[in-house]
Amino acid sequence: MATNQRRAAGRRRAWGRGPILLRFEPLEGRQLLSTTTVATPLPDLHPAAFDTVHNLSWGDTFHARGQVTNMGTAAVSTPFQVAIYASPTPDQGASAVLLGQATIPAGLQPGQNASFDQTVTLPTNPLTGLTTTSGSVYVGYKIDPTNTVAEASNATTVVAGQGLDLSTATIVTKQSADLVSTFLSAGATSSLVGTTSPSTSTTTASPIQWGQPLQINATIKNAGAGNAPATRALVVLTPFGTAPGTGSDMTVGSIAIPSVEANASISVNQSIPLPTSPPSALSGATQFTVSLVQDADYQTNNIFPHAAMQGAGKDSTVIAIPTAADLSAANATKGDITPSALTVPKTPLTFGQSYQVSTTLTNQGQAAVGAFRVRFLLAGPDGSLNNSIFLGDTQLAGLKAGYAQKIIQTLQLPSQLPSGLVLNSLSTGKIAVLVDPEHALDLASRADSSALSTAVKLRVVGADGQVTQGATTTTPTATTLTPAQQHRKALEAARVKHTVEHNLKVFPQHVIDFVKNGFKNKK
Repeated sequence: MATNQRRAAGRRRAWGRGPILLRFEPLEGRQLLSTTTVATPLPDLHPAAFDTVHNLSWGDTFHARGQVTNMGTAAVSTPFQVAIYASPTPDQGASAVLLGQATIPAGLQPGQNASFDQTVTLPTNPLTGLTTTSGSVYVGYKIDPTNTVAEASNATTVVAGQGLDLSTATIVTKQSADLVSTFLSAGATSSLVGTTSPSTSTTTASPIQWGQPLQINATIKNAGAGNAPATRALVVLTPFGTAPGTGSDMTVGSIAIPSVEANASISVNQSIPLPTSPPSALSGATQFTVSLVQDADYQTNNIFPHAAMQGAGKDSTVIAIPTAADLSAANATKGDITPSALTVPKTPLTFGQSYQVSTTLTNQGQAAVGAFRVRFLLAGPDGSLNNSIFLGDTQLAGLKAGYAQKIIQTLQLPSQLPSGLVLNSLSTGKIAVLVDPEHALDLASRADSSALSTAVKLRVVGADGQVTQGATTTTPTATTLTPAQQHRKALEAARVKHTVEHNLKVFPQHVIDFVKNGFKNKK
């Protein structure tokens, strides 16, 4: 039988015994195995640590510190954001408020951590569902809320837990401090040695001389319910018979006041050197009122100005200083520093946020001035500095006659409105700059030592991210979203993207097509 005939007969016998089993080419199997088991290296970001202070009041500014770890197999090639929020519940619900965002730079390697330390501020009003006197607020963070980083697995919306991406803070009522002087004596060092109690006389027995040290003994009490941080008390001289704070004052020094607990008292004793010759504001007088002005650094009370108000023997007393033989300081030429009008942002100023202002100081006098302080205040729309809000101080080393110096200062409006102050849609104010606010310099004139900005709109961020802002603002359109709404929309978009990508990547599409084609061939 021919060879081809024997093969045909063999095939007929084989078909009679059953179907022929076909074997696939091994190369195709190896190709399928490679497609399904080898993954593209990608980063995988997870929370590693998070913490804040655990007692907060509404409007408090605090640090949110945390770490993000890369548990993937590739470095992060682009910067990404960490969104920090506050919520009345551990999970981010409808009442959550975006507080701020920290940026993690590109380059986070597999197995490494990236740290962030972001300063954020709680809303001035309670979140929905919480009160000012009870409850807890949950501060947490979300990694890459807009999914800018391609990851091996999309970030989960489930909170990892306390210490990882969540910190719990108890809401407490902020207690204020109130520093007052309950006893004051002043005089020559020898006449006051051992003085520890109020004197029956407001005038010291032995007069002090210009150029000698002035000994100050005082008792300071914190009459408030909150602890007072360390600050300074100013020692101010005013010609006797002139009301302190009316412009004829001279600060001759300051006393360091340490921190004082609520309802506690401390004693302070310090020697203050007097100038060798009386300054112009004090020249010609022989009796002076010594005032001790508390909280010169505005740590416990941010309403300007501060003054001695307790009375004789408590925060004021009278001393005698004979007329100095040397009046060269009073008669010498002096400097005269004038600030220009402040340049401020054109956008509304929000309480709790920082802004930059600028001004130029010019010494129009005939003499150079030494180191001096420059103060920035938030005044009312009329520009009056009385009852203005302290914003900050800066120190300058000095300024030569005829010279000018530009100052660019970063200021932060207080996170909370002072007690009794309410903003409405018409709230405006002006930023003021004040040269030598403590009257420590002997200047030729103080008539031009302050300047104002143009009117600025003021606004307060509420618990829902909305703002109460000044007049002439543009009405938001239907497409304008608050920061909190933008954050929630970004999270929702992230969830949708996560779901779509998950459905597509459960099983590779080319494998599904291969199986379908296999079933078609069998039919």
